Amino acid sequence: MAIGVSAMAALMLALVPGLPAGAAQQRIAQQQEKSAEAKKQAGQGAEKKRRGGLKGRRGRRGRPVFVELDEVNWVPLTQTVPVLGRMVPRQAGVVAARISGPVARISVQVGDRVATGDVLAVLVSDALHWQRELRAGEVAEYRGALASAKAKLAKARNELRRIKDLRRSAAFSRSRFEDQQREVENLEGESVKATAELRQAQANLKLAEINRKNAEI
Repeated sequence: MAIGVSAMAALMLALVPGLPAGAAQQRIAQQQEKSAEAKKQAGQGAEKKRRGGLKGRRGRRGRPVFVELDEVNWVPLTQTVPVLGRMVPRQAGVVAARISGPVARISVQVGDRVATGDVLAVLVSDALHWQRELRAGEVAEYRGALASAKAKLAKARNELRRIKDLRRSAAFSRSRFEDQQREVENLEGESVKATAELRQAQANLKLAEINRKNAEI
C-alpha cells in the first residue's frame, strides 16, 4: 500500500507523545502546504524545460535563417612598401665630344632624366665662331675670283671670235690670233682653278659650321 508524503508526516506527528492535538494538526497543515508548493515548482520547471526544447527544435527546423548579402566592388588598392636597394643603370657609357676644347657650361646634373637630343654640356665656342667667319670670308673671296675669271674668259672668247672673223680680210693677223687663243686657254685654266678654290672654301666653311655645332654635347 502506497502512502503519500503528507499522510506519512501526519501519522508520525500523531504518534509523538505529549503533543497536543491542535498543534499536531497545525504542523500537518504546514507540511501539506510545503509539499504542494514543492510539487508546483517542480511542475513549472518541467514545463519550462519542455517548452524550451520545443522552441529550440522549431528554431532549428521550422523558422528560416536570414542571411544578408553585400555587393562586391572592384576598387584599386594602393599600398606603400619601404624597399632598400641600389639603382643600377641598364646602360652606361662615356660621353665624349667630337672636338676638343674647354667646357663653358654643364646643363644637367647627376640623376637628371634626359632624352635624345638634349644638350648636356657646351664647350667654349668663341674660336669656332670666328673660324667659321674666316671660312665664310674665304668663300666670298673665291666666289668673286671665279666671277672675275669667268668675265675675263668671256671677254677673251669674244675677242678671239672677232679675230677669227677677220681671216678673209687684210686686217687679219695670224700671230694676234694665236696669242688670243693662248689667252683664252689661260683664262679657262684660271676659271677652273677659281672654281676648285671656291669649292674648297665652301667645304672648309661647312666643316667650321659642323665644329661650331659640335660644341654642344
